[in-house]
Formats: sequence, structure tokens, C-alpha cells
Amino acid sequence: MEDNRIQNQIAIYMTNKKLCEFTDKLKPAPVEYYAHMHAQGEEQSDGFRAYSCIGVVLQDYSNGKGDKTVRVTANLSPGFFPFVLSRMQNDLDRFDFTEEKIFGDPDENGLSTVTKLSIKRASVGNDGKRRNYPWCSEGEDTYRWHSHQVWHLQEAALGVCEHQ
Repeated sequence: MEDNRIQNQIAIYMTNKKLCEFTDKLKPAPVEYYAHMHAQGEEQSDGFRAYSCIGVVLQDYSNGKGDKTVRVTANLSPGFFPFVLSRMQNDLDRFDFTEEKIFGDPDENGLSTVTKLSIKRASVGNDGKRRNYPWCSEGEDTYRWHSHQVWHLQEAALGVCEHQ
């Protein structure tokens, strides 16, 4: 039997203990903004603001599966990927991207949700040897206090890259 379901998974990289997945959360721009390819938060007729993005899921199974799995999610702008491609086309051996987003209304304790995402590429290690897998992704979900004191809620790192 054929499986004709539409899948939202763009790409996935897995090891026996870690996972990095990119998912399709792309949304077209409203008709009123016909010159835009992606929704950029424009208010739609129903009052909802849609944003087009690529979802990133990082999971760490090092401590076991189920409730022992650490899972962190983040969203990237569609414009991020042509930027990375342009860096790779220029033969850059090193690439470092870090993004921190604070969103949502503060809770009763004044804490807001913070998502941190770091994507790095280093094709050559500190020892001068060429790496088999030069990419490293790390993500973190935290709560941030107004005074910038940070409590770590969850952390996950896709440790498939060699030590930098």
C-alpha cells in the first residue's frame, strides 16, 4: 500500500544517541503581500500573524529514551539557509552562528522563555586533521529572569562533531 501522506520532515541526521531534524513550518505570504514569498508576521484577515520558518529539533538519548530523552526545539528564518549556503560556496572552513530568542509573556515569577541555538562548522580540527563530520548543533531552552539570571530548563547538544 502506498503512503501518500505529506511529510513535514526536510532532513534528519541520527546517531544511536543523538538526533538533529529540520522540519517544514513554511507558510506563504498573504495575498495582500504578493511580493513576499514567505509569511513574515503580517496580520491576516482572521487577525492571526503567521511566520514562515524551518523547525530544528535536537534530541539527546544518551541517558535513555522516553522521559529520559532531552529534547530542544528552535525555529530558523528561511533566509538563514541561503546565507549558510553562500558561506559554504565561498569555501569557508569555519562557520559559527548563534541565535538567542526571548519570547512570550513573562510568567507569574517574571520569567520568559529563551531559546538558544548554535550551529557551527569546522572542517579542520585544532589538531590540523580534516574532520569526517564538520557540523555541530547545540540547543538550549531556558527561563530568563529580568535581571538576566538564567535557569537551565533543558539542554541538548548534538555531539556528532569532534571536539573543537
